[in-house]
Amino acid sequence: MGTKVAWGRLALLALLVTSTVIGATVPARHTLAAEDGFVGLGLVLESNLSGEGYVKINRVLKQAGDDVKASVEPGDLISHMDGKSVKGLTVDEVVALVRGPDGTAAGSTLKLTLQRAGKAKEVTLKRKVFKPAS
Repeated sequence: MGTKVAWGRLALLALLVTSTVIGATVPARHTLAAEDGFVGLGLVLESNLSGEGYVKINRVLKQAGDDVKASVEPGDLISHMDGKSVKGLTVDEVVALVRGPDGTAAGSTLKLTLQRAGKAKEVTLKRKVFKPAS
């Protein structure tokens, strides 16, 4: 399966992809074979153009875990991950942090600080495995 086809299938069910890279050349970090799946939270992210330097959550996938669905809303901004600021990071860099280093296990946790309506909210979420539909 070609990289663009595999990426297109993963993007539809992806755990964390950017809405700006779908259909574009994808960095090697995000070109996993469709049958392999990957670990993450089930969020679609995009650049936040309003100037805070944070990453915006575009939507929560229906395959996301219940903890993610209960804690995260479209429009939330991710300002910190595990206590470290994401200000100035690209969407791809944030995606890599959400997925974790190679070997990151499903069930491992990630603490996000979300900005919603001018207020900070800390949530601890569990990663899970996402596999594309066959």
